[in-house]
Amino acid sequence: NYLILYCDIKYCKYKYRSPGVGGSSPEEPIRRSISELMGEAPGERPHLCLECGKTFRLISSLKKHLRIHTGEKPYPCTVCGRRFRESGALKTHLRIHTGEKPYSCSDCGTQFRHLDGLRKHRRTHTGEKPYVCSVCGKRLSRLQHLKHHQRIHTGERPCCCPLCHRGFKDPASLRKHLRAHQGDAHP
Repeated sequence: NYLILYCDIKYCKYKYRSPGVGGSSPEEPIRRSISELMGEAPGERPHLCLECGKTFRLISSLKKHLRIHTGEKPYPCTVCGRRFRESGALKTHLRIHTGEKPYSCSDCGTQFRHLDGLRKHRRTHTGEKPYVCSVCGKRLSRLQHLKHHQRIHTGERPCCCPLCHRGFKDPASLRKHLRAHQGDAHP
């Protein structure tokens, strides 16, 4: 049994489906308190986003996810005013202003603001290349590099020069080309 619940995030017009009690049907829009819905068995993902179909174990995770659809960003940076969907993202962002880089490479000492940055960097030492092109089999260390590489096969050139309108497969190629317009290199 499911109940349709309406999100109680401020100004949210989205609704979501969550397990119900007592035989209510999905056609009956009924509000329930979060506490009534928290008794789910571990491992189950009973909370469904009706916008995209993604499921969640906790209703609080669903509510956080709904911000993607609503655009709500309730956590503002007190330094620059930029807003964030999650408090953790704000905390990480604040490191830009404080200069804090809590993650460091044990091999070379390079420091990073984000754990993900350190993980990507570690691949330069390990040689790990987990991303594989399905067309030619080339292995790459970063997902973004794979996406740019695949444009060789598709012919896609989404990065356009604003001066001559020539297309490039990635931002780095466009930047190199723009230096040519400035006289730093030959086009």
